[in-house]
Amino acid sequence: MMLSKKITLISIIVAVIVITLFALQVISSSSTVVPTTKMSIQFIKEDVRRIGFGVVERVAAEKRESIIINDNGKGFYTMQQGSNIIQKEFTVDDDTLKRLRSLISDYGLLSVNINKESIDDENEFLRYTLSITVDGNSKILRWVERLNVDEMRPTDVPPLLIRVRDVLLSIMSEQG
Repeated sequence: MMLSKKITLISIIVAVIVITLFALQVISSSSTVVPTTKMSIQFIKEDVRRIGFGVVERVAAEKRESIIINDNGKGFYTMQQGSNIIQKEFTVDDDTLKRLRSLISDYGLLSVNINKESIDDENEFLRYTLSITVDGNSKILRWVERLNVDEMRPTDVPPLLIRVRDVLLSIMSEQG
């Protein structure tokens, strides 16, 4: 009688262990693991002026601001205007970093192609450069915008890029 109780107890323990292992396997296979992406951002804003010397004409940045944001939210701000240079370290809060990640990865910013350096009929304009690296893949976007925005005139810049620009300009204005 004693032997049958031991066998029954061992059978129950083995059954519980098997069921537990099976349940753990089902739970682990059904849960999705979100891979962490490595991302870095470099954003440059230049206030540009067209300078003409007779026949030769060129564009020059009167003021240049840039931010670099690493994967962990650590950032570096630089502003150069003439010979004045300001440099500052900062940290991007988690919510803003998540928003940037989402705009870049989830909404397809990496599929946008734009590369424009100047505006032919303007002497002063803003020039932006956005360099993004996600998991080793890099993308560089360059675009220009008029200083005096005409609401009736369509822009060449995709709305998603405008949203990313606005977030990055907000971060930049907090530093400057």
